[in-house]
Amino acid sequence: MMVPCVTAATARARHSWAHSESDAARRLYGVRDQLLPRTFVDSRCGSPGLDVSYGGLVDGLKHVLPFIERTRTELVGGSSSRAHGAWRRNVSAWVVSEQRGPLVALGLYDSEVPVVSAPATVVAPMRIRYVVHVKQRGTPGDMLPRRDREKLRSGIRRFGWSLERDESSAGFDFFFDRMHVPTMVARHGDDEVHTESRDIARHALFERGALLFLRHEGERRAGLICRTDGATVSFRLAGVLDGDSRHYSDSLQLGLYSLALEWAAEQGAQYVELSGSRPFVSEGLYQFKRKFRPEILLPFNHFRSKRLVLMVRQDTPEVRDWLVANPIIAIDGRQELRVLFFFDEERPKREGIRWRCSGIAREEPVDLDRWLVGASIVQSRIV
Repeated sequence: MMVPCVTAATARARHSWAHSESDAARRLYGVRDQLLPRTFVDSRCGSPGLDVSYGGLVDGLKHVLPFIERTRTELVGGSSSRAHGAWRRNVSAWVVSEQRGPLVALGLYDSEVPVVSAPATVVAPMRIRYVVHVKQRGTPGDMLPRRDREKLRSGIRRFGWSLERDESSAGFDFFFDRMHVPTMVARHGDDEVHTESRDIARHALFERGALLFLRHEGERRAGLICRTDGATVSFRLAGVLDGDSRHYSDSLQLGLYSLALEWAAEQGAQYVELSGSRPFVSEGLYQFKRKFRPEILLPFNHFRSKRLVLMVRQDTPEVRDWLVANPIIAIDGRQELRVLFFFDEERPKREGIRWRCSGIAREEPVDLDRWLVGASIVQSRIV
């Protein structure tokens, strides 16, 4: 068994390695990624018109492919099956193979983004970051949309919503076992659990920040672990009691985040980071976090220069349906972010998705009938 002080030091070192915002750490992480072979996966479903192939950085197996598979299932049903290809360093030959699906996703560094002599390619950040300027806020919920502001006030008035800080080891265990892990399993399933290890959660987050619980009618119903770094408080791990979806319908997460933002301001924080998400505005995380009016930024750690490249190799009705359903935040050579909304004569631009946030320059409608002309990969050169 590892000595406790060694366990703590190891956990903090692992967290620092993955989340460091220093230029030196990002460069070192990049060197490591470049030395590793790339991963390649073909993901099939019951509808060949929306088979997906992923190639590149291993990060994409956690941060890209699961989202595509889940949203594909919502459109065409069925289940996904993956075939893993041989690890290699060269992505070019793999991209142009006839065995690839109609939709190809690549995880690359920005310096590797391919020059493709065909249309139908989108370059996006692999991850985006949400930062709230708490000093610009007033009382809890002042920045929320009116309907959510009313939900917050109702929760405080009717259910006695209040925030409680717990510094005990037992409190951490309760949060991690009864809230965080069950919530991640309920959200993502056993095969797509997005969480830190218990050691990192305890030693690098809980012991370097705060554990906050939201009480609902006197009972702990939701929780959040924050990490404090100077003037910035980062919301890192969250969950609701037993991962029960009914707690989401009760707007407990809205109450938890709102009161936690007030707590951070009281502690003297200038910024609160709401962690990150994928670059799709249709995703629930984006829709939830934008309620707090954050600024959308590129991550400051190694994800800052990592890109998601979507390529359409074959124009199919299913690919069009998926693109219309999932508007994406694209990035250009000037690092400007914009939201692409796809449409065609049969598929109107998706309405009802709120996307406006500081840091997003504009909305850009994309006509698929023009954009997909000649959609096929005939040449790819990766520097």
